[in-house]
This record gives sequence, structure tokens and C-alpha cells, in this order.
Amino acid sequence: MSEIRNCEFRFKCPKLWESLDLTEDDAVRFCGQCNRTVHYCKTPLQLHAAIVANQCVAVEIQDSVDSESRTMVGEPLGPPYVVERE
Repeated sequence: MSEIRNCEFRFKCPKLWESLDLTEDDAVRFCGQCNRTVHYCKTPLQLHAAIVANQCVAVEIQDSVDSESRTMVGEPLGPPYVVERE
């Protein structure tokens, strides 16, 4: 299984995935503070699709220091070939 690496965020949300409101889709939660849905991405392909769709995401990030994983929530930066729209 592929893992997500080198995911940089334009905005890191202080909220935790677990604290976001549940929706009908287990992979999607709602943030009442910013009124946006957050999409849980398990694979690089899911992350890429979310970046292209300009979605907030939650991804598991492996900490290089203690090898523990944590869930990061926010707006990821797109790869160089994704055109940023204003």
C-alpha cells in the first residue's frame, strides 16, 4: 500500500479529525468553525484528487523522530502541476 509523503500544508488546522462532526460518509467530516467538509485521504491518489478539488483533508503523517503517526488536518499545497485558482 502506498503511503503519503512530503505533504505540505498551506493551512494547518488546530482541530482534530476526531473532533469534527460526523457525516453520512465515514471518510468525510464537517468543520463547523470554517463550514467546510474535510476528506480523509489514505492514499496518494485520494490526496491528489482532494488537492485538485481544493478540499480540506485529513492525512496520517508518520513522525520521523519517534515513528508515531498522527492525523494532520488542513489545506494541502498542490504539486507543481496543479494550477492554483483565485
